[in-house]
Amino acid sequence: MKRIGIFAKRHHQDAIGLARDVAQWLEERQVEVLFDEALAKAMQVDNGYPAKSIPALADLIVVLGGDGTLLSVARLIGDLKTPILGVNLGSLGFLTEITRDELYPVLEQVVAGDFVVSERMRLLAVIRRQGKE
Repeated sequence: MKRIGIFAKRHHQDAIGLARDVAQWLEERQVEVLFDEALAKAMQVDNGYPAKSIPALADLIVVLGGDGTLLSVARLIGDLKTPILGVNLGSLGFLTEITRDELYPVLEQVVAGDFVVSERMRLLAVIRRQGKE
């Protein structure tokens, strides 16, 4: 892993602090970290990227938050095959399976290339009523 994008629940101070800690941990291991502009602003750092550009630039994306945050990042990724590591900062996460306590041991494996990607299916649904979407 050479480049990892980090997205976090923007209005959650704990997620922002954890993003800062994860970035430092990754940089100590010579991994370039890509923040989306909103997170970079919340962290008061200058090196943010447009959110839409990160999935094409990153080898992996770490999502700090909950299932809703992960789903918003999955929409950004679209048809790209960029893997997501979802870290649950709430009480129950179906998609964000990694807990805060598991984060660094799992990242250690990921940085070493010792991981398996579990592919998920995405559905697009459109509601039409009286000829309108």
